[in-house]
Amino acid sequence: MSDSRLGMRRQLRCPRWTRAAVVLLVSMACSDTVDTQSPTMHSDPVLAAALNVTMTAASGDQLAYVALTPETIDAGSTATITDRASGVERSVSVVNGGFDPVAMPATTGDTLVVRVATTAGEAIVAAVVARPHPPHVVRVDPPKDQVDVPVNTHLTIVFSKPVNAVTLTSATVQLREGATAVPGAIAVDPATPWLVTFTPDQPLVAGATYTLAVTGAIADPTGLTLDTPTTISFTIADAVPVGSIVVTPDSIEFTGKTQLVATVRDAAGNLLTGRSITWLSSDTNVASVDSTGLVTAVPQVMGSVSITATVGGHTASAALKIDCADLALECVTGVFASGVRTISGTISQMMPDGRTQPAANATYFLWFFVRNIPRGTSSSYVRGPRQTDANGHFTADSVQDGRAVATSVVGFDQPCAVVANTIGRNAVMNITVVDPAHPLPQFATGQPVVSGTVSRTLVDGTIVPVIGAAIMATSGTDFNGDNTTVALTHSDSSGRFALCSLPFTDPYYGPTIQLWTAKSASGPFTPAVQVTGPGAVDIIVP
Repeated sequence: MSDSRLGMRRQLRCPRWTRAAVVLLVSMACSDTVDTQSPTMHSDPVLAAALNVTMTAASGDQLAYVALTPETIDAGSTATITDRASGVERSVSVVNGGFDPVAMPATTGDTLVVRVATTAGEAIVAAVVARPHPPHVVRVDPPKDQVDVPVNTHLTIVFSKPVNAVTLTSATVQLREGATAVPGAIAVDPATPWLVTFTPDQPLVAGATYTLAVTGAIADPTGLTLDTPTTISFTIADAVPVGSIVVTPDSIEFTGKTQLVATVRDAAGNLLTGRSITWLSSDTNVASVDSTGLVTAVPQVMGSVSITATVGGHTASAALKIDCADLALECVTGVFASGVRTISGTISQMMPDGRTQPAANATYFLWFFVRNIPRGTSSSYVRGPRQTDANGHFTADSVQDGRAVATSVVGFDQPCAVVANTIGRNAVMNITVVDPAHPLPQFATGQPVVSGTVSRTLVDGTIVPVIGAAIMATSGTDFNGDNTTVALTHSDSSGRFALCSLPFTDPYYGPTIQLWTAKSASGPFTPAVQVTGPGAVDIIVP
């Protein structure tokens, strides 16, 4: 080969992964330089890494099968394969940077020279025919992660050499939608025994994602089994693109169960049916939704939830409000039942090193927040002071049905809110408190969390942290009205504070939580800021 020819640049492209990570498909021996007809020929390493040459026997004749993995070489048009010993030559078209197996009469030890013509020159590799190797998958159509695949597609699997049709079964070639197997016909053409097709019995579902698995039990005619199983996924195109989706009703107040309906249309407004719709609840602790749009409220839980339906890249949602689901008397009449409940639990103290111990003989108060739910009226009262036992346990009996409860523990910070309700049930409240001298325990970073600093501006404009300021969180915004303390903490030596588990979504306490500040826990407290969700809050006090 002349120097000018050797200097011609070839336009090569590795697959999407790096060259170092290329899966070797070479069942042969390669050398960097191989003496061909006369000049020195330089073997292309990229081409060599993706080329497969393997021996097999067909009708008593020795054949070598040569294949090139797709996306190996850019702008390739044709490939010529030459057996240097016999002079036999075959040509094949290069499609998508590769080509399917080509049968070459050859014997072990023959050198096959492969030349791929490109718009920029010629890529060359020489391969020495070795002993038979196991088959592997050269390509699959549709390829991995393909989208917009037609609903009437049939799948093609190309192996590196002929395979035994007996080993092609529903167990070795599997098409699934999720966990559901898709029935279909598997066929192999005797003229191209390395090419296998799978034709589904029914058209595939528009918009659905399917997975094809080719297992290692597939073998060639000599019994050599597939070297590496292959699994790929692809997505079927929508027969007609989705233009819009509407959920009805889009707003409702209910108890128990309610059915939502999603209407899907194309861009022209025509109704589309049979589309796979994904339903999602924003808070499964309040209500869940199944694959048909049926919403089920969690028993004895009140609150709001958003239900979203998605199809073809379009979404729509419904805003739902649940009033004490499955508690017929309260929900129907708006009057609480006359039953009594029990509240019990444990108060534990977290130490600076993160350990916890029972808060023995601790003084606590229970705050009761009463609301006639459907009519929206409310009031509050307090029970206490009371004391825990030697193990930090407490119990409150004869609590009237329909009360929401919070606690406060004298002499301790309670940075994380713990609230409960006794609507139709007993309540358990396990509370962790801290020493005010160490107000930032590990659990204070839990979610949802409100954190920040308390600062004061001096006369000269300097902003300094306030150490030991009391920060209290209450339901309601009027200190003299219907509100309940749900959390209390102090700023640390850097003026920092953190409050966690504030009940923004609780039907009794949320959505607005009022923060108050004072020089100490004994007050007097002044309003600082209102919060409606997690975030950073920096408080400036006079």
